[in-house]
Amino acid sequence: MTLTLDHLAGYVDRDLDADLAHWYADAPTVRIPAEVRAVEPFLAKLPPLAAAVLSAFDRRGRSGAMPQFLNRSGVEGDFRPLNQPGALEPEAGLPAGL
Repeated sequence: MTLTLDHLAGYVDRDLDADLAHWYADAPTVRIPAEVRAVEPFLAKLPPLAAAVLSAFDRRGRSGAMPQFLNRSGVEGDFRPLNQPGALEPEAGLPAGL
C-alpha cells in the first residue's frame, strides 16, 4: 500500500495520538524548545493538503503529549552528508542551525 497525503490528512488528527501511545507507551514525551521556529511561515508555500498535515503534526509535537518516537542516533547519520555531524539539538532532534 502506498501512503499518500490523502491517507495522512485525517490520520494525524484522528488516530496518531492513540497509535503513538500504544506503540511507545513508555517513551518520554517530545519537548520542543520555545526557540524552535513555527511552521506557519512555510505553510503558504505548500499545497493545502500538505500544509494541513504539517500543521496538524506540528500541533501534536508542540502539545507536550506526543511520545518521542524518533531515534536520534538513527536520524543523525542523515545529516553527515550535509556536513553537520553531531549538529542535532538533543531535545528537539532537529539540526542546530535551523
